[in-house]
Amino acid sequence: MLTRKCLRDFDLWIFVTTGLLLTLGATAIYSTTYMNHPGLFLRQITWIALGIAFGVLLFYIPFKFWNGFSYILYPLTIIALVIVLFWGRKGRWIDFGLFLFQPSELAKPATIFLLASILSDRKFDTQTMRSLAIPVIIVLVPFILVILEPDMGTSLVFAFILLVMLYAKGVKPIFILCLFSPVISLFTAFHWISWVAYLAFLILILYMFRVQLRESFPVFILNVIFGLINPIWWRHLRPYQRERILAFLSPSADPKGAGWQLLQSKIAIGSGGLFGKGILGGTQKSLAFIPAEHTDFIFASIGEELGFLGALLLFLLFFILATRALRIAREARSEFGSLVIVGIISYITFQIFVNIAMAMGILPVVGLPLPLISYGGSSMLITLGMIGLILNIGKHKYEY
Repeated sequence: MLTRKCLRDFDLWIFVTTGLLLTLGATAIYSTTYMNHPGLFLRQITWIALGIAFGVLLFYIPFKFWNGFSYILYPLTIIALVIVLFWGRKGRWIDFGLFLFQPSELAKPATIFLLASILSDRKFDTQTMRSLAIPVIIVLVPFILVILEPDMGTSLVFAFILLVMLYAKGVKPIFILCLFSPVISLFTAFHWISWVAYLAFLILILYMFRVQLRESFPVFILNVIFGLINPIWWRHLRPYQRERILAFLSPSADPKGAGWQLLQSKIAIGSGGLFGKGILGGTQKSLAFIPAEHTDFIFASIGEELGFLGALLLFLLFFILATRALRIAREARSEFGSLVIVGIISYITFQIFVNIAMAMGILPVVGLPLPLISYGGSSMLITLGMIGLILNIGKHKYEY
């Protein structure tokens, strides 16, 4: 039972905002599936109920439990990611008969817990790049396994979690830049002029921040290597992945093929106007012009039926959820609990940004669900569980 003290520290804003997001998401899923896939709405309601139960469970389990248990949960999750590569359905889901489960969703909190445990250790040194080796390895393992599924979108989530948690810990920004600079080199190497300009800028930055030669030289060499393997990386991408990148650069070049999703999504969002066409009134959605309208492109359906004001409401609710959670992270006396919240919010906000940006054609299509909105059991279960954990840390924020 909730004591009076727990009720005082219970964040009602997060609770109410989550409920409103779930309601909005369920409504959008009903609207996008009632004609062609009527059973999906009931399945989503079932997953929401299970997610709420999981959130309640994590609300009552002492959050410090995850500090020690992370050393068990993380390897178990890695084993699950290996299993799904060889025996999973389409390399992503484990089939339990009654339902499918996506281990990469569980890998997100498992990685966050272990990172928070390592970073909150008093022995962790934020003043040297060598200390970043263990956090990088912790993230690199699930990152590689998820890429092999292949699921490029989810793999990027792990990289963003690492970036934000290192920054929250107080690691020098120049060290974080050095850590992620090879990825920038990989993408700038599509044209030799942009690549050379980037390498020159990197040398200038390393010199200005007085990074020691024994640390800056390997960073520079690694950037050169990543730039040189750009053509090899491009050739080894799956055909549909190359098509998505090319469609993002020029969707009108293949309007009936790879560019179809982006064009139809933009049309749906633009046609919604200020107030939208009303629930069940979307024509792009009802005529099945938008692929994956209840999963990856559910924002396009919301934009069409609820218009700009509906999209604005969605942004506001996500903003309240993130800011209230970060407030708990700032007030929490436990560094482990604070870092866990930062990790959870980093992956939720990253998925929000990428999902909406790809629906609007700002980013390439990478296949990330919109948290608490898109259809999907594994994502819903884990996200609601993590929100329950945030509320748990909030009610014990004065504990070390």
